[in-house]
Amino acid sequence: MEAHDLERAVCAPLIAPLTLALACTPATERAEGLPPEAAYVWQRSWTPAVEEAVRRQAPGLDGLLLLAAEISWQGSTAQIHQVQPTLVPRRAGWVVRVAVPPPGVDPLEVLAPLFGALAQAHPDALELQLDLDVPTRRLAEHARWVAQLEALIEPVPLTVTTLPTWLSSPAFPELISAADGYVLQLHWIHPGDPGQLLDPDALEHTERAARLQRPLSVALPTYGYQLVTGPDSSLLGLSAEQGHASAPKGGSVTRLRADPARVAGLLRSWSRDRPTALSRILWFRLPTGQDQHAWSAQTLATVRAGRIPRPQPRLQLRSEPGGSLTLILHNDGDDDLPLPRIEVGARALLADGLGAWRWSAPEHSFLPAPARALRPGRSQLVGWLRSETIPTVTLHGPPQ
Repeated sequence: MEAHDLERAVCAPLIAPLTLALACTPATERAEGLPPEAAYVWQRSWTPAVEEAVRRQAPGLDGLLLLAAEISWQGSTAQIHQVQPTLVPRRAGWVVRVAVPPPGVDPLEVLAPLFGALAQAHPDALELQLDLDVPTRRLAEHARWVAQLEALIEPVPLTVTTLPTWLSSPAFPELISAADGYVLQLHWIHPGDPGQLLDPDALEHTERAARLQRPLSVALPTYGYQLVTGPDSSLLGLSAEQGHASAPKGGSVTRLRADPARVAGLLRSWSRDRPTALSRILWFRLPTGQDQHAWSAQTLATVRAGRIPRPQPRLQLRSEPGGSLTLILHNDGDDDLPLPRIEVGARALLADGLGAWRWSAPEHSFLPAPARALRPGRSQLVGWLRSETIPTVTLHGPPQ
């Protein structure tokens, strides 16, 4: 059976506790020559921001893959956290994420009833997907689990996530033959290079996988995070999705995310010459207004069209009663704008920063908090000042 039926975009109503009307909006522009595209919804909690992202973006995609459950292990005992989406598009698949089971533990005792229940509840699902990143030496064992699950849920397609490091294993062809399709994950947080979120050998790995002539999807990153290091450059933690991290004295916070230009370049390569087996692109993950460190929906739309998104700063000086000026920074582009240093070319009699900004009299500048960015289409108050003359202002990029 074929794992995917994604040849056309479908605008369908969303199914929730209440049936919601969803206006059909034009599909997002897609670079010529690319296969169908879907996106993961990976949140455990369906907040209003997640629901809004699904409402707005589902019509422009060929499907969504929804996190259904996560399984971890305490010894040989499975701990299951099931997710309850509140909006389910008609063209949806379901993903079960599983931590590596301890040696000697048969995960099918847990997976079989869970996948069976999902297949019964969603007989028209695009697929059920197993996300289980076992060590390469256990791939043959993994293939047996996949084969049994595929037979159990038929005719609902079963897909499996895979890693580029598995391509050299003799058991890899057996694994992907046991499933109806597979996903090659071309993204990760590499311990030695945490800023490298896209596989640097993505083209080579995709070509190598495609030669096996099985239905192939590739997963590409849209996510980002903040990396917190201590005074000795030791890694103290990661901050993802919400909020802004802070570092101890002498430490630093670095904003890292998938590079839209690199991903757009990869798509352009495939639009010119795409392997026949490459049947779908999956975005990890669907942008939401709550995810402050990943791409915005505007950035993803531009990349999907094969273009490189760019920020476009615009600084507004607004006169206030009493003679002071308020500075407002706008981002009129389609990518995040790292907050710049804003130099004031006049002697300020009084000045103060607001929010993420502080005034530095010695530098005649408004200085931003580190690792902050302004989303596309957003504006931010910088501060206010009073000067003897109307000042000129210069924007300087953040330190590299």
